[in-house]
This record gives sequence, C-alpha cells and structure tokens, in this order.
Amino acid sequence: ITGSGRDVVARLFAACYGRERVYALNEIAAHAAGAVHHDSAVDTIFEIGGQDAKYIRLANGHVCDAAMNEACSAGTGSFLEEQGTRFPQVTDLADLSRRAMAADAGLSLGQHCSVFMAEIIESAMAAGAPVNHVIAGLYDSVIQNYLNRVKGRRSIGQRLFCQGMPFTAPALAAAVARQTGRAVIVPPNPGMIGAIGIAAFAWLLWRIAQAARRL
Repeated sequence: ITGSGRDVVARLFAACYGRERVYALNEIAAHAAGAVHHDSAVDTIFEIGGQDAKYIRLANGHVCDAAMNEACSAGTGSFLEEQGTRFPQVTDLADLSRRAMAADAGLSLGQHCSVFMAEIIESAMAAGAPVNHVIAGLYDSVIQNYLNRVKGRRSIGQRLFCQGMPFTAPALAAAVARQTGRAVIVPPNPGMIGAIGIAAFAWLLWRIAQAARRL
C-alpha cells in the first residue's frame, strides 16, 4: 500500500488480515521504483500530483535525496484545474493544455497562491493579453513554484523524468523544459508510475516470501 492514505488503509487491512501481511511504503520510494522500472538510467524525478509535488534524486537506482511540498497547491495539478476555470473559452484540462502549446509566448505571471493568481489573470485578460499567452504563463508559474518551493537548490541529473497525472498534458512537460533548459522524459501513463512501483515491490516481497518457504 502506498500514497497519502497508506497508513489508514494499512490499519484497516491489518485488522482484517494481520499486521504481518500488510506493508505500507511511502510514495517517494514507489515513484522511484516505477521510474527505474521504465528506465534504469533515470536519476531525477519531478513528480507533480493533484495535491502535492515531490522531487526525487536517484543514484544507481536508489533514492539519495527527496523533498515534498504539501503546504501550497501552487505547484500542483489542482492549482491548474482551479485556475483553468477562470477562462470561459476553455472546456477542460486537455483544452487548457492545447491552448498553452499553441501559444508562441507565455505571459510572465510570477509565483502566487490561488487567490492572487486569480487577480493577476483577471488583470491580464482585462488588459487584452492573448488568452493562450496567459495560459502558457500559468503552466510556467506552476513549474516556477515547483522549482523554488520543492526542488530548491537541489541538482538535476542527466536523465529527468516527469511523473504524475498532470503530466498527461504535454504543456506541463513543455514548461519544465522551458524553465530548466533540459530535455525531459514523460513515461507512458505518467499518473500510474507510483502504482507500477508499488506493484514491483509487492512482486519482490512475494518472491522473497516464496524463497523463505522453500528454505
């Protein structure tokens, strides 16, 4: 079991099946294992989820540094979803991403929480800024928040993976490339990488258990 609800779910399963049959693993380890499953050379992971964001640094496939932001939504998928509703022309998140990708430039919106960002977007639209430029700037703002509040001064290695469901939208990965100047890799089904990682751990634990029984 992994994810933000792992402790509650683990207690429920332990009550049903016994504590010795339940293993709870933090999502940083799960995301790292999922990334390595796709590419053993990955050394940096930017994981942006709906409610939080994580930075993970790997060395030889093992986590050597990590950071997580849960205090502010400004660098997460929920921030994009909330701000996207401020554009009446936008039908859904996929449309929001398409409009950002269609922009030939992004408006600098800065790093702000939801309340202040709403005011900035309204001011930009009232001043006649192109809608697509504002939307592209919104994606840049999310990544700027991530780089400053989550990654901080930590390094970026040679192989950067972008994970989490919001990276299903190409515009977010494009913003990472713009803001870091680095090539980025979005693995297949970026929202499923943590699940793949915890499945890999479950398979490993099962194999260990089977080997122990043979002994």
